[in-house]
Amino acid sequence: MHITLIHNPNSGDEKHSRDELLNLLRSHGYEPAYQSIKDDGWEHALDEPGEMVVAAGGDGTVDDVMMRFAERGVPLGILPLGTANNIAWELGITGEPADIIAGWKTARRKKFDLGIAKGPWGKMHFVEALGVGAFAHLMPILAALGNRKPYEDRKDHLQNELTALKVLVEASRAANWEIELDGEKLADEFLLLEVMNISTIGPGLQFAPDADPGDGLLDVVLIEEGHRKELMDYLSWCIMSSRIPANFPVRRAQRVQFRWQGSMVHVDSSLWSASDERMKDVKKPKKKPPCTIDIRLMPQALELLVPR
Repeated sequence: MHITLIHNPNSGDEKHSRDELLNLLRSHGYEPAYQSIKDDGWEHALDEPGEMVVAAGGDGTVDDVMMRFAERGVPLGILPLGTANNIAWELGITGEPADIIAGWKTARRKKFDLGIAKGPWGKMHFVEALGVGAFAHLMPILAALGNRKPYEDRKDHLQNELTALKVLVEASRAANWEIELDGEKLADEFLLLEVMNISTIGPGLQFAPDADPGDGLLDVVLIEEGHRKELMDYLSWCIMSSRIPANFPVRRAQRVQFRWQGSMVHVDSSLWSASDERMKDVKKPKKKPPCTIDIRLMPQALELLVPR
């Protein structure tokens, strides 16, 4: 079977190198064409993908492949090599690459929705979530921390991110947001607002434990100022034990809209802001705020292989 392997060579360790992964795939009867996601124009490898595409890396790699691979009619396999691996965990894809590859031939196929956000940056797809508030403001801080010191292991990495978020939540102020869910209007002061396609974001934060990325619905997590203590307690538990289901209010909708005033917003791992010129990785909008962000789903846009 001819397949395409999209690989992040910076993920995993030496046993997850280009040559090791290619040898593993060949030993299971696959004929892989290799493409590093670090190469310019890597997405052109998806123009003729063969009978299957494999994304090997962390959530960022999987996000990038999924967003560029919608509605192709070719299944996608995931080899999770990152830190949180939220997308793979959502689907129950765990373990070593050799075990996952061995399970593809009898795997079930899972339909997966893709988010579409229209806003001041134009139109973007997302796999995991779009959000404003504490988590969005955490992302550039994490990037700076990661560049300053290496982490000892995956657990150390996640604990550092969770600790940084807890400090940020303690010091942050809630902001007024008006949000519309399938036409129903809500308004309050929120510490965090996440429009989620899967149950978990960031360092294993399971904010929407009942989310199903194939049900055609967005799970909207609304954490108000009055839930600050509960959020702090939840983060403390997460630091001690990963992937604890949260118990914050979650609303479901097919369409979500809210007015954007220029503060930090994340679309998966991309960041947008109209105000902070100091952060080089923060992208600037094409339109000046205030303007509306409109969020919907492209139902069952992808088909993923989930080993039984």
